[in-house]
Amino acid sequence: ISITFSYIDNAYVKQYFNLDATQQSAQSFTLSVDAKDGGGRPTHNLDGTPATYSTQYDVAKVEIFAYNSSGSQIGYKVTTQNLKNWGSSSNPGWSSGPGDNQHPWTTVTTTLTSADVQGGMSQVARIEVRLVSIEGSYWAGNYGVQFRTPTLTQDSSSTNLLYNPEFGIAPNSVK
Repeated sequence: ISITFSYIDNAYVKQYFNLDATQQSAQSFTLSVDAKDGGGRPTHNLDGTPATYSTQYDVAKVEIFAYNSSGSQIGYKVTTQNLKNWGSSSNPGWSSGPGDNQHPWTTVTTTLTSADVQGGMSQVARIEVRLVSIEGSYWAGNYGVQFRTPTLTQDSSSTNLLYNPEFGIAPNSVK
C-alpha cells in the first residue's frame, strides 16, 4: 500500500500520537518511511521527447514535531532526501504515469531525541509526524513523492506506534 502525491508542492499527510507516562520517559522516537519519486513525464520538447533526464527529482521530507500539554511546539526534527526518477540519456527509468517509477524505494529516517526537545521528552504530550512531498517539476503529468510503510518507533523497540500505517481502508475493505 502506498500514497502518491500530485504535483502540488509541499503537500503532506500527518498523524498525531499522544504519549502516555511510559512513553514520556523515552529517549528517542524514530520515524522511517519508504519513499521514491512518484514518476510521470519529464520536462519535454515540443515534439514530446524528454528534454532532460537526470536533473528532475522529487524530495521527500520526513518530520517529527513535539508539543507540550498546552499545544506549544517544543521540539522538531526533519530529514530530507532527493529521490531519483530519470535515468541516463538513454532514459531507462522514464515513467509515464503515477507510481510507475522504475527506480527502487529509499528508506528515509529521522529521529527526535530528548536533546531535541525543550525540557526533555517528559514535557512532550503529543507528537505529530508528517510525510511531505516536495515536487521536482511543477506541471500536470508529473507526480509527487510516493510513500509506503511509515513506522514510528520508541527507543530500540520495533513496535510501530502509528494508528494506521497503511494510509486507510477503502469502503469495500480493500486496502
